[in-house]
Amino acid sequence: MQPVLNIEDVKRVEVALTREGVSVSELMHRAGFAAAQEVIELGDVDNVVVLVGLGNNGGDGWVAAEALHSRGINVKVVTPIEPNELAGDLARQVAQSAVKSGIEPVVGPSRDELEGLLETADVALDCMLGTGFHGEVRPPFDIWIDCVNACPARVVSVDVPSGLSGQTGHAARSCVIADMTVTMLALKPGLLSDDGRDVCGAIVVAPLAEQTERLVIEADPVAWRTDLADYLGVLAPQTLSVDKFSRGSVLVVGGSRRFPGAAVMAARAAARMGAGYVT
Repeated sequence: MQPVLNIEDVKRVEVALTREGVSVSELMHRAGFAAAQEVIELGDVDNVVVLVGLGNNGGDGWVAAEALHSRGINVKVVTPIEPNELAGDLARQVAQSAVKSGIEPVVGPSRDELEGLLETADVALDCMLGTGFHGEVRPPFDIWIDCVNACPARVVSVDVPSGLSGQTGHAARSCVIADMTVTMLALKPGLLSDDGRDVCGAIVVAPLAEQTERLVIEADPVAWRTDLADYLGVLAPQTLSVDKFSRGSVLVVGGSRRFPGAAVMAARAAARMGAGYVT
């Protein structure tokens, strides 16, 4: 089972980690490395376009770009402003570090320029807008998102797909449709609900620190994500002598003549799970 935390609780976990000796800088570097590793594990990755925003999500992207570059991958970083113009000290530092490593930023490209870059990319790494996003996407990111969604590259989003609310799951008019989302510390509600189910692709959780699991549990998860593997251990093994009398019975009660669909689906699910009788 995987815990799901509200966005505000994720922020509290970040603060708790800093109190336990994991600096904000270290968290950003670990997040960037985690994203880079997932990109590498996709395989057949020679050219990557990293699209970065102005905040810490963009900082993760700069770290990932430098990590990918160090592995011999051709990396282009698309940024709305020059790295030394970033307002946040940490984001500016990691951006400048990436440039010093040999990465050439593509600053404020036209739509045609961006489409050309993405046309030859194996992976587009989305680090534009983070968990603090809400409302509608502003330029130039709305145009960038449209270009990403139209390109042939595999798309990996960092933390949340840009344009998606990590809390509510509501997608803006412009929202990245990712093949994979690498989310940090814990799952967020918006990744699993509403539009999030359609735009996140495969979801990978990067814990970033040994203390994370304990701190996430202490933060009182709002929900838990489960899959079949979580239940296999508690199901009794079937024997060759099993029959309908030993498998129990299920009574499904529906409340509407006009809308019987939910009751029908529940009955079918019970039958497929092996109930002896379904009424």
